[in-house]
Amino acid sequence: MTQVQLAGKYSPAGASSCSSSCPAGTHASTTPTACINCPAGKFIGSPGGTSESSCTSCEAGKFNESQGSISCTDCDSGKFSPTGVAVCTSCDAGKYSASGSSEDNCLDYDAGMSSPQGSTSCSIVCSSGSYSPVGSPCINCEPGKFNENEHQESCTTCGSGRYNPSTGSKVESECRNCEAGKASTVDVRVTTCDACPLGKAAPAPGLVTCSTCAAGTYSNDPAGATICELCAVGKYTGAAQSTSCDPCEPGTFNLVSGSVTCGKCAGGEKINANSDGCDTCPEGTYSNPGSSICTDCVHTDGYVSLAGSNTCEYCGPGFYADQASNTCKECPINSFSVGGVNACEVRPSGTNNAMGSTACSPCPPGTITTSTTCQQCEQGKYAEFGATSCSPCQSGQYADEVGLAACKTCKICGAGKFTSSACFGNSETECVDCLKGTASMGGECLTGKYYDEPSSECKLCPSGKFTATGGVGIWQCSTCDVGFYSSDPGASNCLTCDPGKYTNEEQTACLSCPAGKISGVAGSECTVCDTGKFAEKEGSVECQLCNTEEVLKGSITAGDGTTSVSGCICPKGKYLNHETSTCDVVFKGVKKTVENMNVTRLNLEKGFWRTATDSSEVLMCLCFDLNFPPAFTKFLSFMSSIVNLDFLNLMPLGCITDSDFHRTLVMMTLGPFILGLLIILAYKLFKAIGQKSKANETFGWYLFMTFAILPSVSTKVFSTFACRGEARMKRGGKGVL
Repeated sequence: MTQVQLAGKYSPAGASSCSSSCPAGTHASTTPTACINCPAGKFIGSPGGTSESSCTSCEAGKFNESQGSISCTDCDSGKFSPTGVAVCTSCDAGKYSASGSSEDNCLDYDAGMSSPQGSTSCSIVCSSGSYSPVGSPCINCEPGKFNENEHQESCTTCGSGRYNPSTGSKVESECRNCEAGKASTVDVRVTTCDACPLGKAAPAPGLVTCSTCAAGTYSNDPAGATICELCAVGKYTGAAQSTSCDPCEPGTFNLVSGSVTCGKCAGGEKINANSDGCDTCPEGTYSNPGSSICTDCVHTDGYVSLAGSNTCEYCGPGFYADQASNTCKECPINSFSVGGVNACEVRPSGTNNAMGSTACSPCPPGTITTSTTCQQCEQGKYAEFGATSCSPCQSGQYADEVGLAACKTCKICGAGKFTSSACFGNSETECVDCLKGTASMGGECLTGKYYDEPSSECKLCPSGKFTATGGVGIWQCSTCDVGFYSSDPGASNCLTCDPGKYTNEEQTACLSCPAGKISGVAGSECTVCDTGKFAEKEGSVECQLCNTEEVLKGSITAGDGTTSVSGCICPKGKYLNHETSTCDVVFKGVKKTVENMNVTRLNLEKGFWRTATDSSEVLMCLCFDLNFPPAFTKFLSFMSSIVNLDFLNLMPLGCITDSDFHRTLVMMTLGPFILGLLIILAYKLFKAIGQKSKANETFGWYLFMTFAILPSVSTKVFSTFACRGEARMKRGGKGVL
């Protein structure tokens, strides 16, 4: 019978009982014939282990490498083990452990200390140029840092304005200053520093920031400027951090470098050619401050100036502008000037020019001349400058003093007051309080009205006049300017005439410009269309040009003010060609050389003729619109080529005789007629003397001549009077040369 194995016991094969316990370091297995060793990293210190769970794991800091261990061994110094491991692991560099330590990991070294792998204590102190954080091996200082001392947890940064490209720097002197033209605000700079931006500079090494270029200076070096350059003479910059300087504007300059602005030449000066200074304006010229040129004083208008003047001096009444000295000089005795002239006029009668005076003295305003003295106007009258008599004050005005240049305006009584006496002549309005039980609104006339003293009413300004404020007299109703009008009484302003219209003399209405004239906006009169233009409609604003494709190319008008398109005619020497609707020339020129001189002889075109050899008038020939049979036309052309009576064209006589188409026609028609008469006379003569054969022969020549020359003469006549459409000309059948 089979028996069950007891826990922790076993029996070899053939045993009658489970009499033996598993020894220490082992435990029973599912097979009762043997015990199994505890795995590495675990142990059983006593016999009788029943299963693998009976094996205990080695504590932290202990180990066993063999199976079936009955205990665990402490890790050597410099090593560690977590719980239940078979072997101990060496501590990393920078860490340590002592023998028999129960830690499951190595301990960190102190800052600034280190050791090789597997160390049992902190034995190495980090040297200068290196550092060690807690639990870290010694590390060389990175670029941009240094460490002068041992046993340091960190390295020191080189700081702003410096850089260090080396590793493990031991002294601060290994940190380099930023070069001039560069700067750095970063504490750790490895290689080099930043170049100063445009408009800034770093004049010295080791700067943290670049300095901004002040006004008057600039920098534009992309590699980093070491200094801010001064603006050159003739240039400036008014802003800080500039990258360039601007040239001085025309009329301005500066004389020193580094300028923040450009100065202007003073009045009476101008900028010189080099734009680096000012030149004094010469006599007879002037300049305003900052001007680049000197302007001439117009001495003919009475202006002069000395050198360096900032304005022209006006030669007033009694003086004239002397161009030689560029000064105002007094008019000599028996002459005068009203000012603004370069020569004095001879004294007219009635002016004040006492004997021995060096200048003619016109009477001042408020006085009139008595030839030798100036007499003041009496009360109630006034005299403007240059007046020959005193004028009485108008309604609404008064003069309570002698010698007034203008009358005073009558005062308008306010509310609660009234005047018992009218203001006129030499007395002002006297306003007194209203009597008890009465009242007065006071005030003045409305716009477009004036105060009429005789009726004591406000009346409308008449048509053609206006007033923007209430007038105290009709004299304050102003006449509308030319080109403006007021059609209704009581206008407060004048209206503008539309284009194509003008105002009448009374300024009361706008009238349309007649044909042949135009007007723009606010026209005071109409402008006559120039020669070559026309205006057909009334109220036109623009003259039309004759010489256009739409009207008649090459045409003109007979004069100014043409009122119709029919006035566009061909000019002298041209005629209207209906086929092309253009003006074509009447003459055609043929250049010939006479005694080494180029001479152009003009011949009339066919269809025109002159009334006389010395006439400038060219008329069109009568038009015979004859149509011949084609065969007859060819016969005439053939005969004309055989018998041609145009001797002037056959022989080079055109340059020694005054030949034209008219003379050629006369010679070709009268010549045969005269020759025929001579032949008839010869026939009569031979017959009279009894020479019959001679007479018959002569008559035969007459017949031959008639048939031979007929084609040539008829061709010339028909070509002369050939129809060219002139008889159907819409603008008449006559042109003028």
